[in-house]
Amino acid sequence: MTVHWLDAITRARMHAVLTCIRLKGHHTYDILAQVMIDIHYEFHIDKKITRTTTDNGSNFVKAFVQFGSEIDILPELPSCDLESEFYPDIANLLNPNSEENDDLEFISVESILNAPDRLQCNEINEQILENFNTLPVHMRCAAHTFNLVASKDADAALQITVFKTPYRSALAKARTLWNQQSRSTVAADSIHAELGRRLVLPNTTRWNSLYDAIVVLNSILETKRPSLHRVMTQLKILTFNDQDVTVMKEYAKVMAPVANALDRIQGEAQAYLGSLLPTIAATVYKLKNIKSKGLVNCTALANAL
Repeated sequence: MTVHWLDAITRARMHAVLTCIRLKGHHTYDILAQVMIDIHYEFHIDKKITRTTTDNGSNFVKAFVQFGSEIDILPELPSCDLESEFYPDIANLLNPNSEENDDLEFISVESILNAPDRLQCNEINEQILENFNTLPVHMRCAAHTFNLVASKDADAALQITVFKTPYRSALAKARTLWNQQSRSTVAADSIHAELGRRLVLPNTTRWNSLYDAIVVLNSILETKRPSLHRVMTQLKILTFNDQDVTVMKEYAKVMAPVANALDRIQGEAQAYLGSLLPTIAATVYKLKNIKSKGLVNCTALANAL
């Protein structure tokens, strides 16, 4: 768990690591909530925290739904006029002294909520219940959401054949090349000897690593395409044709605004809450601009994003 704050004098964004501990057993929402509460009290910051940011995991989300504070962003609304001629029925209902409510029995909601039997809940541990609502307001990580947009949401484009077929063909060849480098030292040496460098390899945990790998591959195809084809032939891999090159160039072009936005949101120095909406707005504008200029294969991808 990390903590971030603004310096009182310089207004610079400060940060520190509070703790890094192992959670034993299942990482359920009640366990996570209790650990976070304990850390807040340990560092005496339980009254100072305004927001807590986590990923979109269901266990974190449920922890804050059950034990988190509600965000207070609505302005104070003027009280309604109970005598208004437009709402006479509501006015009478809300007025306990109304003659029309003689037959109604008004019950204190507080007495119901505080009844002992209402507090019996087997799945919530008693210690968390005592600290109910002590977690701060929850914010889902915008960087994680951008990752989901670029990976899960972008998969909707694969339903469109014009994009699906050429994209999968190009990516299959690229993945075969990347796998050869990662699994064989002989292949890695051959790639380095022909290209003068190693390829950037994608990983499963960060979407933008795929984007970075394709950007490097595009650069090599633009400057050293014969050398790349030669080493792919040596490794018995199908070489890239013109359609593959076009698809990967368009993929990088469409994904660039999302990748740049993700880098900005993940930044340490300028990752302020006030920069999020402008970053999203700029990303949407750039995607629309790219699409308006015409794409051969990746229009579906731009639409999905």
